[in-house]
Amino acid sequence: MNKNDIRLIAKKNRIIKTLHQRNVQNINIKYNLLNNFDFHNKNVAIYLSTPDEVDTWNIIKELDKSNIFTPKIYNDNLHFSKFINNFSKNKFNILECNSPITNVHLDYVIVPLLAFNSQLYRIGYGKGFYDKCLDKLKNTIFIGLAFDYPIQFTPDKHDVPLHYIINPYNIYKKL
Repeated sequence: MNKNDIRLIAKKNRIIKTLHQRNVQNINIKYNLLNNFDFHNKNVAIYLSTPDEVDTWNIIKELDKSNIFTPKIYNDNLHFSKFINNFSKNKFNILECNSPITNVHLDYVIVPLLAFNSQLYRIGYGKGFYDKCLDKLKNTIFIGLAFDYPIQFTPDKHDVPLHYIINPYNIYKKL
């Protein structure tokens, strides 16, 4: 199965979940994340979730807002800007904070994904923004948030593995 087929299946799997199933899974993912990682006094980049993704809004509520950064597309590259409660939608119809891009060192980057494999390679939405960005970050821990279990696929040469992936049932760690 190729990545596009996996993307379609993952999106369909999200659609068929009930609101109750999604809420329970989001609570478990949030619990697994916040109880297993120390974000105190750390710079944390986290995506602003859409309704069909793992909910990061409730995670953001629990973090120190002075150390949160969110993704921002500029010149077809992924950057990060300081979290503020002022948003606009980018050309992909995804919310971004209306704050300037910053070059601060990030201790953690929490990334969205549609699927992942046992080696912690992720399948995202197909534009490559995160892979290009993560490849440039040094001394940063990458964490993916997922609803489902790992599936098998062969990563592309440009794919960047994550250090951890958290789903409602488990925390997967790169060996």
